[in-house]
Amino acid sequence: MMNLSICILTYRRNEGLRRLFQGLRQLSFQRNPMPNIRIIVVDNDPAGEGARYVEEEIGDFPWPITCKVEREKGISYARNTALLMAVENSEFAVFIDDDEVPEPQWLDELMDAQQKFQADVVAGPVLPQFPEDAPQWSKRGGFYDRQRFQTGQELPFAASGNVLIRSSMLKTFSSWFDKRFALTGGEDTHFFMRISQAGYRIVWSNEAVVFEPVPHNRLQIGWLMRRSYRTGITYVQCELEIKGNWKTTLLRIGKAFLRIIQGTVYMPVAILGGRIPFTRSLLLLCRGLGMLAGMSGLRFYEYQNQKGALKQLQSNRK
Repeated sequence: MMNLSICILTYRRNEGLRRLFQGLRQLSFQRNPMPNIRIIVVDNDPAGEGARYVEEEIGDFPWPITCKVEREKGISYARNTALLMAVENSEFAVFIDDDEVPEPQWLDELMDAQQKFQADVVAGPVLPQFPEDAPQWSKRGGFYDRQRFQTGQELPFAASGNVLIRSSMLKTFSSWFDKRFALTGGEDTHFFMRISQAGYRIVWSNEAVVFEPVPHNRLQIGWLMRRSYRTGITYVQCELEIKGNWKTTLLRIGKAFLRIIQGTVYMPVAILGGRIPFTRSLLLLCRGLGMLAGMSGLRFYEYQNQKGALKQLQSNRK
């Protein structure tokens, strides 16, 4: 029987953990035999509030649960701790976020794609769930949708909110998630780009679905602008470090200015078109500015404080 660890990072999201564990209870296996599952919870709150919640409130569960508090602040440290625990006795490590809920066939589909395509990494879709009172522009605009692909399509990198990783591959790397991205985010983009660059295979499973509730504080244009700016920074920095050459640099400069020009030119017309086209123009502009900022060495500290509420810019030039 396959040994598999489901890795959950958390920080003061007890309600999210409750929903997640409810979803995990419903997992079903039709394509594959049920693996020997272990749940690993890494709490990045030094007070250990989330770990205590799991130990005290989850109760009887189909699979063993191991909790650990990672006191070093930052998402990279928590991810590395989870992987270190997983590779000890698991053939595969699976990441799912503490605010997500899987469909019953989620894990079965990840496993099926891994076996069918002999993949080292399998990623799946994270679909937004809006509150009932979410404004219509936020739902119709597609701002919270992420790109999807056909099952089996190879990818140049992946995100970590819904991903399966082969443990034997991890053992070929001397380090995993880079601590330089601990407070900025983008550690997953950097890690999976390294995996792809090393010749390992990352594929997509379009049926391995998880849902992510969109909280009210993200239903704002300001939040979308910050996210677009940050992802512009982190993607460029990852790409230039891992694939960096003069062609890549020139291509990114060109794409950055193209987005800035598009966002600026479209904006007067977009204002007349309503909130959705206006927001799209703003996000194009922010993405382009973020790309230029990333090339200049700036970092955007998404997780500067533990709640993720304080965002701060800091130069990282060396």
